[in-house]
Amino acid sequence: MSDAKVSLPAFYGVKAGMTRIFDKNGNHVPVTVVKLIPNVISQVKTAEKDGYNAYQIAYNEKREALLNSPDKGHLKKANIEKAFSELAEIKVSEVSADSLGKETSIDYFSVSTYVDVTGPMKG
Repeated sequence: MSDAKVSLPAFYGVKAGMTRIFDKNGNHVPVTVVKLIPNVISQVKTAEKDGYNAYQIAYNEKREALLNSPDKGHLKKANIEKAFSELAEIKVSEVSADSLGKETSIDYFSVSTYVDVTGPMKG
């Protein structure tokens, strides 16, 4: 896997917990802490082959024994050594085949950037 990183407008993480912060008036604001986990490009989708441009992202590392054979083969084809159990796509305007197997970066986001967070709801 290459050391270079690719900056994309989305990133996958896991909920690490809840805490609170205080604003300048002393009021506490509840916040969710999101742990940033490794996101690796596992497939490059092109308009010529697939009809649209996108990167398939692999994330949520597990033990290799918990993956099925097709998923192991898919990750091996992308030269990804870790065992990721989740896959998702991020559509972009331009893709590069050189990005296959590279980690994504959070450099796209600047300090104090508002982000939308979505996830499954239990209960």
